[in-house]
Amino acid sequence: AGVIMGSLTNGTLLYDGRVWHKRFKPCVHGFNYALFMFLLDLDAVHQALRGFWPLCSTSSRWAVAYFSEDDHLKDIPKNKGLQSLADRVRALVRSRTGKSPPGSIKLLTNLSYFGYCFNPVSFYYCLNSDGTLYCVVAEVSNTPWGEMHTYVLHPDSKDVKSMREPSQPYTKRYAFKKTFHVSPFMDMEHNYDFSFHSPQRILQVNTSMFKDDQKWFSATLRMNAMDLTWLNLLYLLLYYPFLTVYIQIIIHWEALKLWRKKVPFHPHPEGTQSSASIVIGWIMAPFFWFRKTRTDDAQTDGKKKDSKSESKRICAFS
Repeated sequence: AGVIMGSLTNGTLLYDGRVWHKRFKPCVHGFNYALFMFLLDLDAVHQALRGFWPLCSTSSRWAVAYFSEDDHLKDIPKNKGLQSLADRVRALVRSRTGKSPPGSIKLLTNLSYFGYCFNPVSFYYCLNSDGTLYCVVAEVSNTPWGEMHTYVLHPDSKDVKSMREPSQPYTKRYAFKKTFHVSPFMDMEHNYDFSFHSPQRILQVNTSMFKDDQKWFSATLRMNAMDLTWLNLLYLLLYYPFLTVYIQIIIHWEALKLWRKKVPFHPHPEGTQSSASIVIGWIMAPFFWFRKTRTDDAQTDGKKKDSKSESKRICAFS
């Protein structure tokens, strides 16, 4: 029951589902959206996606959905002796845990759709030789800075603060320190708590963020498996057109809502900038100025009212 299922095409699957986000502090805010993702067997991805042109390809960028290994592990320098993404993941895990995953590696991710690729987070499920879960590599991206960071989640990993075995079988739970800036509306003083279920017909990932032993944020990804067939892929590409662009729009729209709720803004701690972040900064600068001006005016008015009230009280006792 703990072994990742196969499909009609060398272990590569499609997953259709939804992700929920909820923020608890400093204000309550939540949203959710539907999406689909690929679960790719990295040792057989080129064979699995062969024959799906023009819907999908690993060799032609003109396909609707295009998988490129260059879209992943951007934060890890390439080793000339390691050509494939699967080999690079194994080397990464070995460098953090002292041991390579003995089995295959499955990547849960979005592909590049109509030429644009973006993943808030991708997960590499690294397996034992019997198909059970050895470890998970979380590959996190931020926007608009375009940076990428990996956390290797294993009991022996340098990244992991603690690990707990939940009561549910085939589930892993890891706690670790946040070391990568993701949202400008969340500072770096948080700890993550991730729990994973081995991908079966139902795939689920739960994430929480804690600060001073209080939960600030939670997210749940829950998806149902579909075999990779022409019909299934065509249906998902039609149902979720321009998915990666849509995800970017959602992220920035929800960020605007947080700004309107006056959630504190935290600039990139290292001062990193990209073309996109500069443009967004230019666009948002007048809004930040306007909000600050209104806040300052409100504080000034409040002080004037307090001063007038104090004057009236003094006059009353004179």
